[in-house]
Amino acid sequence: MADARVLLSRGESSTFVDALRQPPTEMEMPGEGAKLERLLLHVGEMRNGLNRVAAAGQPDSALKALSRNLDGIERALVALREDKPLAHRTFWVASASLLAAVMPITVPLASRPRQAQFASETFGLMAKMFVEAAAMIRTPTTDRGLLKDRWLSRNLINNVQAVWFMPSVIKPKLTKNLPYNITGGMVSVAVLFMTFLSSEIREKVNGWRNKPPYPGLAQAGKNLDARMQADLRDVLATVNADMRSLVDTKAAFEGEHELNPLVSKQVSLAVNAYKTLSVKLMDTLGVPHEVAASNPDKAAKLALAVFTAMICFSGAALMVPDRIGMVDLTADAIFTSLYQASLVGDGNVSRKDALDEFKTFSGFSMVLAAMLALNKGAGDFIEHGAMGLLIGSVSMAALNLVLPGPVGHATAKGIEKLMSMSPSDIGQTLYKLGDCLYRWCGGGAATEAAHPHEPDLEAGPSAAAS
Repeated sequence: MADARVLLSRGESSTFVDALRQPPTEMEMPGEGAKLERLLLHVGEMRNGLNRVAAAGQPDSALKALSRNLDGIERALVALREDKPLAHRTFWVASASLLAAVMPITVPLASRPRQAQFASETFGLMAKMFVEAAAMIRTPTTDRGLLKDRWLSRNLINNVQAVWFMPSVIKPKLTKNLPYNITGGMVSVAVLFMTFLSSEIREKVNGWRNKPPYPGLAQAGKNLDARMQADLRDVLATVNADMRSLVDTKAAFEGEHELNPLVSKQVSLAVNAYKTLSVKLMDTLGVPHEVAASNPDKAAKLALAVFTAMICFSGAALMVPDRIGMVDLTADAIFTSLYQASLVGDGNVSRKDALDEFKTFSGFSMVLAAMLALNKGAGDFIEHGAMGLLIGSVSMAALNLVLPGPVGHATAKGIEKLMSMSPSDIGQTLYKLGDCLYRWCGGGAATEAAHPHEPDLEAGPSAAAS
């Protein structure tokens, strides 16, 4: 299943969105699924609960923090409820995409010597970015939240690197300056972590210090009286119930139908907004953090995280001698490996969600590693003038539009199966692979696995020899 087709095809997303938009029954029925009207009604009820706490004297700073997250939930739900005008989607998506492409393409081409491998990689990335831009224009629910998320995911690291290495276009010696390159990589990693993993970092750091993720809210929660606590507990219960309803509705639909990755991402953005508010409310109330009841896709997500690290660091090593590309891919490898690892323990993130993130952040790394290995074996043809650059760019663009999803999916299943095998099964599998390779290389008939035959003690030695 080609990535370009999945992005450009809406699949059955309109059916899913229409189901979310249907009016809810007066009393919620089992199996009815999430309904946007009911979820937005609950947002209003939760806001009233926060207002009651404010009227009772709860500190403004704490309530403002909770209210901002409630506003984020509302925006994410409204985005799914309302289609945006085509002209509006076209203007914002096209403008953001064109601006994002200028500097990342300019820097490797204008560098001296020209960074041909890195330029080919950038053209491959930009091809996927423009296809996704076309898909967002075709998706009626595309809003600023989705555009911001996809723009940052696709373009942040490229533009940070372009800004950092722009001076090297004027002073080429900078690309050979080790401190300059290392600092550029560290800046890139820091920006990526603070943009995409700030919440996870906060939780880990405060956990090491035996503190909740939001110590300020925990301190404010100590001043709550019984009535305030009751109001906030009602809000927390609603947040968790609605989050679970949205997660289950999406999972049930994806079990039988194809959901466009962009619509799937919009639902994930809403779920993440619920999750953030839930964590803040639990810190305010001083209750233990709830975790997902189950995490059935943990092994598959772990397999994908391991594969991500292997592929990304391989690509960085193969980028030699392009200094800018090496820094870019090393920073990207560090971030994407840890980002995929952060999804492993989250039960609200499905195998498909993790695969979509893999395709966004590191799916191209598979294509890149293969192309760079081919380039090395063919005498660095990408470095040989404009024709080599053209061949490399077109090849990477075409492969990036087709391979990352299917290959990533197949690899995740393969590694997951490998992890479930016993050591003896792994040894037998490797033996069979080696035997097949031996025969394929002309080594003769397959050798039989060594299983010593025990003699038949009743028939005597002659039976054993026969």
